[in-house]
Amino acid sequence: MLEEGGYAALTAGSTEALLDAVAREGPDLVLLDGKLGGGEQRGVELLRAVRESGPKGPSLAVVLFPATEPPAELEREARKLGAQLCWDRKIGLRALRKLVDQAFEAAEDRPSEGELLSLCERLRRENPFAALGIATTASPDDIRLRYDQLRGWLRPEALADPAPELRRVVEAAGSDLENAYAKLANPDSLEVYRLSPERDAVQAAARDRSDLELRAQEAYRAGQEQLEHQDWPEALACFRRAVELCPRVGEHRAWVAWATYLVYGAEPAVLQEAIKHAKAGMKLAPNHHHPPLILGRLYQFTNRLDLAIKALKRAVQLKPDSIEAVRELRILRMRDQRKTPQGLLSKLIRR
Repeated sequence: MLEEGGYAALTAGSTEALLDAVAREGPDLVLLDGKLGGGEQRGVELLRAVRESGPKGPSLAVVLFPATEPPAELEREARKLGAQLCWDRKIGLRALRKLVDQAFEAAEDRPSEGELLSLCERLRRENPFAALGIATTASPDDIRLRYDQLRGWLRPEALADPAPELRRVVEAAGSDLENAYAKLANPDSLEVYRLSPERDAVQAAARDRSDLELRAQEAYRAGQEQLEHQDWPEALACFRRAVELCPRVGEHRAWVAWATYLVYGAEPAVLQEAIKHAKAGMKLAPNHHHPPLILGRLYQFTNRLDLAIKALKRAVQLKPDSIEAVRELRILRMRDQRKTPQGLLSKLIRR
């Protein structure tokens, strides 16, 4: 039948002869009799042996003819290795041609090196459905089938002369594949991920955010300690680090403003930069008294007493028992009283 179909036939009477012929001749197609090599129990091992003996990559198509309906394990391994199964012993020429075509299609359905690298990158995703490249509605059988296929693609021995770097990437991707599949193999876990495919990414982002907040708070506390020791440059470095870690914490920005003044003095450009930080701190932390307190202090150095009083009044409103804010507001009012008519000052204070 093979000759009638236009195929050049090469037969082997034992497993050893078969593997030797595959290695020596490098055929495009191998038709395996299920009885060869000890029957169906060794079907999986036989498929692997033929794949490992033949040319690397997708060029070798394999059809296995077991004597009876193949077990599930053999079917999975055949799909994984790009092989076709045919357990109906009565097969005509037309059916054989179709079977051979299907075998070649299955063998060619393997990723190129570039596609393999993309697959390895995708498997690093925390969404297990996206990692496997399947829909969230995929059935357990479809999930298992996809897992078997990808596991076959990631076999190092299936790579055509892989570079050491590629082999390491593929081996690491194998662990990622097992991790993704483990999340979907259990029915309870599968339902959880169906409802929230991105749950791992959300949890990872929350952990990262919590870690950043903790490190920012540690930097902020270190800055406060340096202020107590009057090490202004180190305090400024700590506060800047806190802002880098969590840019939207107003308290940290306000103390960057104050430490900037302590380090560089009351130069106009320095004050402008410090005031900008203090204003940003007020906007980010509208209910905290430190940003307006620091802003009020900075405005004093620019002789904008009206703006300084307004900022300090805000600090007192937010924290009436703030001794610093109350004292500095009282001093400013006394200074401003010497320069402003009494009626205008009283009106300003009432505001």
